[in-house]
Amino acid sequence: MRLFYFISIFTVFGFCNAQEFKFGEVNTAILEETQDDFFPDSSIKVVYKRILLDYNKDVEIHERVKIYNEEGFDRSNWEIYYPDISRLQAFTYNLENGVIEKTQVGKNSIFSEEPMEGYEITKISFPKVRKGSVIELRYKLKNVRVNEIPIQSDVPIENFRLVIQGISPWMDFKQNPNYEIDLREEATENEKLKIFTAKNIPAIKPAPYVNNIKNYTGKLFIKSKKEDDDNLWGELTAGLNSSLYFGAQLKTKPFFGSDILPLIHNRNDSLGVAKNVYHFLQEKMEYNGRYGTSVYDLKKTYDKEIGDKADINFLLVLMLRHLGFRANPMIVACKHKGEVLFPERNAFNATLCALQIEDDFYVLDASEDFAPFGVIPLDMVNGYGLIILDDGRSISYPTNNLQHSSINTIVNTSIDVENRVANGSVHSQLTNHLAWAYKEVASDEDKDSFEKAISEIYPLLSIEAFSDSIKENDVEAPVELSYDFSYADAIEEIGGQIYVSPFLFLGNSENKYIEKTRAYPLDLEFPKRETYAITFNIPEGYTVESLPKNKKITLQDNLGSLVFLIQQQMGKVQLRLNVQVNYDSIPASFYGALQELYDAYTEISKSKIVLSKI
Repeated sequence: MRLFYFISIFTVFGFCNAQEFKFGEVNTAILEETQDDFFPDSSIKVVYKRILLDYNKDVEIHERVKIYNEEGFDRSNWEIYYPDISRLQAFTYNLENGVIEKTQVGKNSIFSEEPMEGYEITKISFPKVRKGSVIELRYKLKNVRVNEIPIQSDVPIENFRLVIQGISPWMDFKQNPNYEIDLREEATENEKLKIFTAKNIPAIKPAPYVNNIKNYTGKLFIKSKKEDDDNLWGELTAGLNSSLYFGAQLKTKPFFGSDILPLIHNRNDSLGVAKNVYHFLQEKMEYNGRYGTSVYDLKKTYDKEIGDKADINFLLVLMLRHLGFRANPMIVACKHKGEVLFPERNAFNATLCALQIEDDFYVLDASEDFAPFGVIPLDMVNGYGLIILDDGRSISYPTNNLQHSSINTIVNTSIDVENRVANGSVHSQLTNHLAWAYKEVASDEDKDSFEKAISEIYPLLSIEAFSDSIKENDVEAPVELSYDFSYADAIEEIGGQIYVSPFLFLGNSENKYIEKTRAYPLDLEFPKRETYAITFNIPEGYTVESLPKNKKITLQDNLGSLVFLIQQQMGKVQLRLNVQVNYDSIPASFYGALQELYDAYTEISKSKIVLSKI
């Protein structure tokens, strides 16, 4: 908990350079400054931040912040997420008729909250904050244990200075390999002292479709330089296999009794048996919402029929091994935990099951009620996990989704020219993650909620006879949706001609990939396929004047594709569209290709079928 508190403090702002800024000594120049030369668009900057870390003991933090305009006013309300704070001093500085006015933050503006047991927040409200103000504070934290120091924050940092005392010979210092700061080390004659400085550190730029922005944030790690990473991975694996709460649990004698017999009626179908075991545990066990990489008593968990991810997936490994399968626990880090960069036990926080049947690998999570076999929760899709083998070895294995999640939609519609309405029916099929997401929502909501949600998104769309088909005892089965509709926003009349939107209320109204440049990989969560087959009945007395053009796009490296075909035949207009992206994560260098694909999709969606009177 203290580690979380300490890192949270760093992420509020940032850090400084070799120049020392004495606390309480603010000059006129910074108060008169109206814009930063290096970050001219920023409403706020950290002028200086110094962290003095006495390793495994205390830390003293000094921050000075310049506020340029109203957008930076929210920084006048400061929060420190740590329980043991001392020597807190804070001031606001303003320029009054050329004279510096210094206002101390009083005790009545500093208070603590404990939103939950063991979790404390100190809140500070700076007085007299206005355009041009400088705020400054200094405080000390006791009993700090930390090996990860964020350097970057959501505010640009002009000067950063990190002083670490109590250096030991075993220590090595490494930056985040995903994003390195120009961090410089000052020379010092004291072998127990390290000083790092930096200037003009840019703010963290939030972006859509990022798995965890902390993966791409500048930070400094304190690591061991005694051994290379390969040896450390081996030590981690050996430690897990010998642990009473990990490897030893898988040596437990089988206790499933007769429960296992109905699951193995066809031993020749290995995949079928594995699925039977998986679904059996899905139905039997209740997930308590926790993750975990340790288990304590598998038999007790099995008897109580409730446990965390580690408990349930260890049971899956144990049961599959009992039946002769090559099953092993796989430790992973969920997305909000962050990417695993170094071989450390605490970098992982959840356990899945890795199953090999001949040449095929499956990653399983039996704790999730609606998870199809081989499909894991999106929060678990995060880089590489570590499969712990019982022979002392380990395998680094990707958690990425390989199976497409699909939505296949068939529409039959007729155009009511007189009333400017399209009437018809829709049948859709959802698979994998899309089906899973719908099942979770449907388990809490009734069918009327779906119709209400649609009407809020499309006010001119009316839905009737909505039905869904969910096979409660078959999580592998797709979800089927059907409904009738009347849509009053699909038709325009211009100059005696009728213009019809080919996808009605479906399709892609705008390209969601609009960034000019992309700095981070895109987290799309899963490969996705959209298929539409739409048939329009041409209204009596009308003929087709023009149709949108057919289009086909294939992106490089099998990234994705689009195929659009449309034709007139026997009094009908028939169109078919297939759009798919084949990966769940895409490098930033391919962002332009993805934009091209969705530009084409949007253009087709906005095109028109033109009808004219005969």
